[in-house]
Amino acid sequence: MRALDDIDRRILETLQEDGRVAWATLARTVDVPESTAYRRTSALFEEGRVRVGVLPTAPSEGVRLYELRLRCRPGRQRDVARALAARSDTRWVAVVTGEYGVAAELVVPVGADVAAVIFDDIEQRDDNILGSQPSMLLHTFKLPSNLMRGFVYDPDLELKELADGERALLGVLGEDGRRSYAAVAGEVGINESTIRRRVRTLLKTGRASVVTVVHPPSLGIEHEAIIRLDVLPEHLGSVARQLAKHPGVHYLAATFGETALVCEILMRTPGETYELISEVIGKARGITRMTVEVELIVMKRAFLTTPWTRQAPLELASAAGAAGG
Repeated sequence: MRALDDIDRRILETLQEDGRVAWATLARTVDVPESTAYRRTSALFEEGRVRVGVLPTAPSEGVRLYELRLRCRPGRQRDVARALAARSDTRWVAVVTGEYGVAAELVVPVGADVAAVIFDDIEQRDDNILGSQPSMLLHTFKLPSNLMRGFVYDPDLELKELADGERALLGVLGEDGRRSYAAVAGEVGINESTIRRRVRTLLKTGRASVVTVVHPPSLGIEHEAIIRLDVLPEHLGSVARQLAKHPGVHYLAATFGETALVCEILMRTPGETYELISEVIGKARGITRMTVEVELIVMKRAFLTTPWTRQAPLELASAAGAAGG
């Protein structure tokens, strides 16, 4: 990928705040001509550095969240992760270091057979999976800002009733949240003014949200990892509150499983990671054990598959390296 400048980074930061920001507003925010904003933004999308989706929202009380860690056949972690990312009921999927080569967040509607989903539908259908370690997520202490507006989900996952045409509409905008009203109208066969009114109503009433995922290194973030902590029950809340205050903590939840807390960190430098471990985790009372998994490839975030994982497949990268000697 090419090197980015300050304009590119400001565009990405603005899209993180509002993925459907108007071109004129984006240009004013970044302080460039509208033509430059359009050209630069289009290049960022073409390079797979950013993806925007408009996704439906549902009450979180209607679902149960599980963290799923999967032990895989050697060398097949990417295949397992890719298959999981293609499912409508996974919110986050990554290839990670450690005993379990793949980690994912699974969404199960209340009342569904969790065991059937995990063991029959996921494990038994993929010969590359050797075993799994599921944990229930009990309480979320911190989420990315663009997920705080409601529990977003894949429109193919039927968590609540959608009005006629809304599922098709959100299916198109889930793939590309910056598509124009005219383009969406052409896709779903409804006139442009109706599409504009429906999208605005969905967003205004909170029945849908705009979600943006950005390639972390494009914003200078080079360290992505999962930290798992065993914490004495009486200290669980205080430890979580201390961690949640740290800007490098991207996601934090209490789990009912192998560990008490699961924490995703996104850091710019090794020094920032060391500061979190030594000054926050190391000094917090009640932590009895810490394990770390480095995120090697994040295939999916917030129900959106990450475009940068499709830009340079392993086979092509290997072939290019061999050709270059």
